[in-house]
Amino acid sequence: MKQVIKRGKTMKRFFATIIDYVIFSIIYTIIFSYYPGGIIIKYVDTVFQISDGWLVVYGILAFLYIFVQDYIFKGRSLGKRFVKLKLKYKKNTIGFAIKHSLLKILASGALWPITLIYYCIRHKLFYDGILGIEEIQ
Repeated sequence: MKQVIKRGKTMKRFFATIIDYVIFSIIYTIIFSYYPGGIIIKYVDTVFQISDGWLVVYGILAFLYIFVQDYIFKGRSLGKRFVKLKLKYKKNTIGFAIKHSLLKILASGALWPITLIYYCIRHKLFYDGILGIEEIQ
């Protein structure tokens, strides 16, 4: 019975992540359709001296999206609301929201294979323990 509960939690968090990714992708697409991507990327390339300016813009938008969810909406993203998933944070400060946003981008970006394996084995994300995040029923 305990395994079934864990599997249900795993699927809820997985589907919440997929929903949030789709919503973020739509926002990103809308922004780049209204503002010509070439202009934004050329500006980022010039200012930051980075050849992949779109990646910098994507990272900044992802950080802002996650930060707004964490700080303003108390960690209740649209994906979590749709699947009725609740997380309990030890504290909800600007510092916490910044740390969580950065760790979430790192976990879903460069470390996604490790994050996925860890989550499948432990049924929680590696930064949950670092930040004191718990799932509540």
